[in-house]
Amino acid sequence: PWGHDWDQHGELFMINTVIGHLWHVVPGARYRRMYGSHFNPYTYETIEQTADHVHFSGKENWNDVKKHGISDETDRLGGGHAHCGMMIYQGDNWPDEYRGELFTANFHGQRLNRESLHRQGNGYVGKHEKDFMFTDDVWFRGVEMIYGPDGGVYLLDWSDIGECHERDGIHRTSGRIFKIVYGEINKSVDCNLESKTNEELFALFSHKNQWFVRTAHRLLRERALKKEQDRNEIVNRIQSLLAVEIKEQSSEQPSFSQLYQTMWLHHAINYPSVDEADTVDDTGIVSWLRHDNEHVRATVVKLLSDRPSQSIPQERMQQLLDLAHNDSSSLVRLHLASAMRRMTPAQRIEMALALAGHAEDAGDRAQAKLIWYNLEPAIVSNSNRAMQLAVGSKLPHLSHCIYRRLGAEATDHPEFLVAMLELAGRSKADAIAVLPAMQEALNGRRKVPAPENWESTVKLCGEFRTPEIDRTLAFLGAIFGNGVSTEQLKQIANSAKNEVAVRRQAIKAYAQAKPEGLFKTLQRWLRDRAVAVEVVRALAYCSEPEVASAILKPFETFDVETRRSAIATLCTRGVWAKELLQAIGAGRIQRSELNAAHARQIKGHGDDELNELLAEHWGVVKETPEELAAKMSEIRALVERDDIAPDMANGAKMFFTNCTSCHVLNGVGGNRGPDLTGSDRQNTSYLLENIIAPSSSVADTYRSSVLKLEDGRTLVGVVTEESSTTLKLLMVDEEVIIEIDTIEGRRNTQESLMPTGLLDKLSEQEIVDLFGFLRK
Repeated sequence: PWGHDWDQHGELFMINTVIGHLWHVVPGARYRRMYGSHFNPYTYETIEQTADHVHFSGKENWNDVKKHGISDETDRLGGGHAHCGMMIYQGDNWPDEYRGELFTANFHGQRLNRESLHRQGNGYVGKHEKDFMFTDDVWFRGVEMIYGPDGGVYLLDWSDIGECHERDGIHRTSGRIFKIVYGEINKSVDCNLESKTNEELFALFSHKNQWFVRTAHRLLRERALKKEQDRNEIVNRIQSLLAVEIKEQSSEQPSFSQLYQTMWLHHAINYPSVDEADTVDDTGIVSWLRHDNEHVRATVVKLLSDRPSQSIPQERMQQLLDLAHNDSSSLVRLHLASAMRRMTPAQRIEMALALAGHAEDAGDRAQAKLIWYNLEPAIVSNSNRAMQLAVGSKLPHLSHCIYRRLGAEATDHPEFLVAMLELAGRSKADAIAVLPAMQEALNGRRKVPAPENWESTVKLCGEFRTPEIDRTLAFLGAIFGNGVSTEQLKQIANSAKNEVAVRRQAIKAYAQAKPEGLFKTLQRWLRDRAVAVEVVRALAYCSEPEVASAILKPFETFDVETRRSAIATLCTRGVWAKELLQAIGAGRIQRSELNAAHARQIKGHGDDELNELLAEHWGVVKETPEELAAKMSEIRALVERDDIAPDMANGAKMFFTNCTSCHVLNGVGGNRGPDLTGSDRQNTSYLLENIIAPSSSVADTYRSSVLKLEDGRTLVGVVTEESSTTLKLLMVDEEVIIEIDTIEGRRNTQESLMPTGLLDKLSEQEIVDLFGFLRK
């Protein structure tokens, strides 16, 4: 988060950059990460941004902004992807048209973006309004804004020429603070709230300017926690405010702001002062669950679940369950899903059952996912109830996650698979819901004992088969060791009538099953250009020495992606890597086909003979700090020469050959490493450090592991997800799922997934071309 604020109803929003700019924040949720996977491998899918738009054109090269300014389209959309600071205006100086609207500073656009917030589904949607403020100062870097007691807005300007990266040192004396006001400000405002009595502070809860409201709340809380006399007076006043009879359209009732602040003040001064939260008398708060305002009811739900203990008293739980069954507000249901994180496993199941009955929430972007995140810890220990929930749920995503999670326990709980197959055989709809989730759960598993009702389920599904169900049954059958299913996969892969994606998926599943004659079958498909890339990957499951010659023979006919995957496969086994290096030495394969990542893979075998062949026929990767520093000086001198002009077209070719398997630039490339679109690519030092010495400063997300598998392969990559049975390994050229019990050895390193030596095999002109392309 690069900034946050609460709206007039106590809903939290945060601003972000690059991957989406506006997010509605709910406790217990999991949002899209910049890089890597969530720590819980059973997250499955994350929640996307709240805004229905972005502030930039996807066609624009961000470094062009430095030369030409932002494009007309990006200017119209909001000025760029880089935001910092956020304010929801709730002061009393600006006109009412701005009240409740969200503002954030936009770096590249040199402006303040303006958004309006609207209830949509179970949460909100942010819509782009006319941008609020512009400046022609290229040093403008707004970092935060806040309204003060007179309603004017203070805007902090870092005032520098960098964005996220230092360019010419940090300018520590150039920062500025601006103030934005409308017309004349009230200079007589009394902002010395410390001098106010408790009663006067309570009266400020209805002030139009939230600066007074929030400051009064803070002071009352501090006084109640410091002095017993103040505490008694404040508690009595809270009780009298909460005891007001709930009447529709009653002038006696407190305003939302008064009620909201009073309830939170009650919560704040009580819960920190007791060992057990369940001893707090929250009767006054609970009574407001009957209020006709959804925001009041949502606030009560938030307070009842914001407690130290991991359970909710049964009386309160029943009230929340009644709300989950009957409340018409989707926002209340969203916060009930959030409240599940504070419940016992049994309580989570009960709440999920109630919430999953609302079919109107099925299309919401957050609700089913939020329920899942907080339900998942209770699934395995409550499997029968979880199955009942999945069957009866009117939220398809939730059902899918439950089936997938139960399927992941196939080794320790084979009875889960039996129960799911029994369900799948009941109807076409059940088969479509259950079988794909089972396939996803078992993806990467070589062999799983066939459930006792597998064959009978296949026969039952014969009455309502579709091509999709047939394929899923074939994939599962291969995992369960069914020879018929393996043969079906073979037929699917072999038929040009099937879509290429389906054929490739069938080849992958067929290879993972390791049927007899696998190498012979795959070898026949090597010359089928449509599926060759998956074939060379699948050949990694074979152990025959002849695999190397089978791949190298048609190597020149492969496209770029297939050649890259072929090299990666050959590097996984020492005997194949030896033949590859000998082919390079003989001139049959170009040295440039082997990159530094492949070289690291070969070194991972720990074979002295292989290392000697690598040094002889390819080269040595320089990795000591002294060698890397010398290399950076050498490359800097080269790319800054005036007598060698970069060939931009060839630079693009160098980039797409060497970098796009891991990095995205202007929407093109892979996601194994950071998106380079908004990086500091015009800065030569930035490029040199990240290309030549990427491990000098590497986040945990990108640290490599070396895995020795029982079938003889050695794999090098980043472990992105790990469960009790499988892990997902992100390598330079592909992503694979590996069974834990097939790993004989594992060594975690401090090295980046991006290896050193990427420039070693390029000519001077090619290096100049690549840097020229990256810096343009």
